[in-house]
Amino acid sequence: ALTVLLVSGLQRRADVGHAGAVGVVFMTLFALGVVLVGLLKVRSPDVGASLVGNVLGVATGDLLLSLGLVLTLGLVLSLLYWPLVLTCFDRTSAALTLPVAILDLVLLTMVAGTAVVSLRVVGVILTVAVLVIPAATALRWTRRLPRAMLIAGVVSALAGMASLYVTYYARIAPAAVMVLVLAGVFLGSTLLGPYGVVIPRRWLAADVPAMRARDERTV
Repeated sequence: ALTVLLVSGLQRRADVGHAGAVGVVFMTLFALGVVLVGLLKVRSPDVGASLVGNVLGVATGDLLLSLGLVLTLGLVLSLLYWPLVLTCFDRTSAALTLPVAILDLVLLTMVAGTAVVSLRVVGVILTVAVLVIPAATALRWTRRLPRAMLIAGVVSALAGMASLYVTYYARIAPAAVMVLVLAGVFLGSTLLGPYGVVIPRRWLAADVPAMRARDERTV
């Protein structure tokens, strides 16, 4: 809750922006947490689990909590999809008819809720990567928001299954493997995706200008 309020207030400054506010607030509070752990001499396995996560230790309650979060986010997103899209892409127009400040709080609360539930699975450090990399990967393939959301979800699910498969044969932290898989997919998408550096096929390269024009009109 404190993170949401701080980010919401700080991102309003034009010289800071949303990305800068998230980076400053998140890393500052994370550093504060590390200092408090040291000062209070906390010695608990839960501290280590909160840093790197424990995918293999997820209980039934955690799965139900995750399911509840997914259903809640799906409901909120279905109700506020277009207001959120307009607020993110055209704040000037949105400010004329929509409560931009409230929508910002809703979006930040959705992200914060996802992060809180993710802590037990992938930990504090890797939560950021799991939230950011799939979305960045999806944008290498499309500029249409619904399609990007679907691709990000599929990439995350496949990375999770791949990490569990690898850790079944090697004694490595699943969360770290998950992020490495995501990073590999992002690198491949950056090189070979329609919006990447290298176009893998001539026919795909020929279609890219039309795809980009269509996606820009859609956005």
